Amino acid sequence: MTTTLQNIENFRKFFPDESAFRAFAAEFEGMFSSGLTAFFAGSKIVGGILTAEATKELLYARLRDKIVTRPQLLAEMAESLESDDIVD
Repeated sequence: MTTTLQNIENFRKFFPDESAFRAFAAEFEGMFSSGLTAFFAGSKIVGGILTAEATKELLYARLRDKIVTRPQLLAEMAESLESDDIVD
């Protein structure tokens, strides 16, 4: 997976004036209030944003589901933490 950072200032040229760009920037920022925002171009998904809180909830749910289906995973994780040179 590759991480790319984008600054919406790079898209300023697509707006007719400063007020149109600022209105877009405010709307764009408002989209971050939900846990997951998907971006569409027509019927094609072109991207998405997952907030830190939603990411944490997703990871907790996935870990919980893995442990429920593989209870031995806890022992494997404990063994890994105890035997790893990085962990004192």
